Amino acid sequence: SEAAVLHFIDTASGRPIGAPIDRAELGGVAFAPDGGSVVFNRLQALPRGADANDKYLDSAVWQLTLGDPVSRAVKVFGRGVPGAELKGAETPAVSFTADGRWALATVVNGTDNEVSIFVASAAEVHAGSPHWTRLFDASAGVTGTAYADNTLYLRSHHGASRGQVLALDLRRPDLASAAAVVPAGE
Repeated sequence: SEAAVLHFIDTASGRPIGAPIDRAELGGVAFAPDGGSVVFNRLQALPRGADANDKYLDSAVWQLTLGDPVSRAVKVFGRGVPGAELKGAETPAVSFTADGRWALATVVNGTDNEVSIFVASAAEVHAGSPHWTRLFDASAGVTGTAYADNTLYLRSHHGASRGQVLALDLRRPDLASAAAVVPAGE
């Protein structure tokens, strides 16, 4: 079965931290830089009589302080969160930059390689009230990202059949002004 359950374990003692979290089939788990909380993708609870495949629609990312009951989790990305516009079948995952400045939401649609990326202040996400900004959607042809010092590096095939790497400053996130740090090859 694909009915995955998320467990957290204290590695020093081997004891569980909090109760298991159900509806975690899609993964997308990331710890906050301080290790005190976690964000995870969780599928919706289906009403009785609903089509079983509908559980994959409208999934969302939730934040939980480790050890708290899942009922205290706060939705930080998905329908109803400012700036987090999603279509029903899109799947989000949130991660934090290692320097603790930013939260990045990566959204995939089914088996597409191209992603949409959103950004918010990590502090807003930790506070449970993020305001997300869409950096680009799948039409930008981005298939991978890496982060360093306020810059998001993007592997894109948009306008570059062999691909290129762009550098996007997250303090002024305008895709049109992203610099090609590895231009398209011949």
